[in-house]
Amino acid sequence: MIENSQQAYWSEEDWENIFKKDDTRIRAYMSDLPRYLDLPNEDAILMTRMANIHHIPPPDPITWNSDFMSPEDTAEEEEEEGSDTENFEKYMLRDGAGIYQKLRHLSMQWNLMYACDLPKAHAARGQIVMCYYAAALARTEDLLDIDATALPALCLALCLRAHKTLQETYKTLSAFPFISDATTLQIEKHKRKIQELIDDLNSTIYDLRHSKNGGPYDSTSA
Repeated sequence: MIENSQQAYWSEEDWENIFKKDDTRIRAYMSDLPRYLDLPNEDAILMTRMANIHHIPPPDPITWNSDFMSPEDTAEEEEEEGSDTENFEKYMLRDGAGIYQKLRHLSMQWNLMYACDLPKAHAARGQIVMCYYAAALARTEDLLDIDATALPALCLALCLRAHKTLQETYKTLSAFPFISDATTLQIEKHKRKIQELIDDLNSTIYDLRHSKNGGPYDSTSA
């Protein structure tokens, strides 16, 4: 367990070391995925191989208290009011929500294309893209939960991890051969949109680095 009392003093490098362990798990998972894809106990096999073959331990749980949560999260814990729709709309007004919303929409589109249009011969690569989208979504959703003024190094590390994951997603999409006019057109659309998200993250990273040097942090334009 990582004590939240330490987190305020962590540097960007400290957080990066935590996330690099996650990257190792993701790479191991994806390297084994094509071999065990579509087996009834696929997930159990992959998790067993992670522990016994790759010798990768489960992740350390990371928790933080209300001092490090965004003010909106603290208020919601103290008094939960309003419908789920109202709470989601408030959530989507936070810094970085634009990136999360775009990524969520793209992920949903890819899942639909994977289920309906992607030939089985390309299923393994399609699932890898799904995993990358899920990892990037997790990173950007974490950004919405963290108070950037309390943990700027963590916010920066999350952005850098999401940036790297989207670069890997772009590379994986680029490896698809021609499938059909419609499917290849959709893949190219995803590549364009991912590049736009990478550009958005570049702007957010710049804002965070500027904030660390004493300037304002405002990623609402992302």
